[in-house]
Amino acid sequence: MDLALLVYGISVLTQFSTVLILAAVVVGVSFIVSAMAYGGAYNKEEINTAKYWWKCSTIALTIVVPLLVIVPSEKTMYTMVAAYAAQKVAEDPKVQQLSGKVLLLVEGKLDGYIADMSVVKEKKATN
Repeated sequence: MDLALLVYGISVLTQFSTVLILAAVVVGVSFIVSAMAYGGAYNKEEINTAKYWWKCSTIALTIVVPLLVIVPSEKTMYTMVAAYAAQKVAEDPKVQQLSGKVLLLVEGKLDGYIADMSVVKEKKATN
């Protein structure tokens, strides 16, 4: 069940990242427009309104941009899950015993192949 929740979390964070990108674009445009309005305003009311929206945009940018940086990509999240699973598997004593047996089997087969190759080389040398 833990892995299912991780996969679900990854899909949610991927969608959250998309929303953050959209929010960053909207807030960035709002920041630019309000800065231009502040620079081009003549009366006190326009200046105050532009300043208000400029401050709100600045606060929103300081929240959205760090969140955008902190949320990892989908590929990174799946890599993290795989690394976690590999670590848990490597810590399991049964897996360690089994991997030792597999290593012995592979070494035995390699030793047999090397012995066969030695016999073939000896036959070729005598011919």
